[in-house]
Amino acid sequence: MKIKKILAITFLIILLSIFLNQNIYANRKNTNEKPFSESRFIEVDNIRYHYRIWKPESEIKGKILLLHGFAGSTYSWRNNVEDLKAAGYQVLALDLPGFGYTERKTGLNHSQLKQAERIWNFLSRLESDNIVAQKQNWHLIGHSYGGGTAAAAAYYNQDQVQSLILIAGALNVQERFDNHLIEIELIQEIAKPIIRNVLFNEPVFERLLSFVYGENPIDNNLDMLLTPLQIPGTADVLIDIATTFKDLPESDFTDISLPILLIWGEEDNSISTPPEEGKRLRDINDNAELIYIEKASHFSMENHPDEVNSILIDWLNSK
Repeated sequence: MKIKKILAITFLIILLSIFLNQNIYANRKNTNEKPFSESRFIEVDNIRYHYRIWKPESEIKGKILLLHGFAGSTYSWRNNVEDLKAAGYQVLALDLPGFGYTERKTGLNHSQLKQAERIWNFLSRLESDNIVAQKQNWHLIGHSYGGGTAAAAAYYNQDQVQSLILIAGALNVQERFDNHLIEIELIQEIAKPIIRNVLFNEPVFERLLSFVYGENPIDNNLDMLLTPLQIPGTADVLIDIATTFKDLPESDFTDISLPILLIWGEEDNSISTPPEEGKRLRDINDNAELIYIEKASHFSMENHPDEVNSILIDWLNSK
């Protein structure tokens, strides 16, 4: 009897997978070659990166790299870049591999230290091509998943970093998520069409977004968020991330001897970045300062931009 039930469940799973794959192209949307007026593309390490750059009208005080969170993009920083630019900073926002309009390249190692290595190769290329200011260190700002990447990049090359800012930085993901199931090939093949045709289906995505944000987004354009996620190959890269991801070791974060600012929403409901995670990170690095944003959830830089931008600019001007 048990064998019959297992066979029946397996058969239903196969049927579901086939059904979902038949609808694989239903909700895909065309993407512009240049999605934003500031969009630029460059190939480094055989990856075609999408990034955006803003230069101040006055003398450049410093340069900033913005790294978005999981499933985010350069659009995640739409409420921050103009204030940072007006304050005199050259601002660079990057789409991490698999997100935004950067190439959907499979087979990459997505451990945070490997991401850090790729980011420094990318930045070195921009400097050698005179695209960004020379002889100035970077202020690294990362949100959530991108916060872990920013921390790894700071650790990897401290001599070229001026300061590190983590907005709800996710540095303890592995302890909170068990990825053993997704390592099974059959589960991966079932998951891909579900990601493509269920999670990234507009009505489902809109409800998911409402839950993840934890508060009403002040200016979200659903299409701007969803269109990059519907680019062919996104689901494949998400599976790669799930199976190869590794946090920056805690001891490495502790060894970062740079000024560190931690910005956290008091009401962050994310599994990977609850408010107490900010305190934990502050307590394990003597250089870290923690600021909580009142009534803010996980996306404080999007939903509380005036307060966050003021904090960022005051911090940057002091470093």
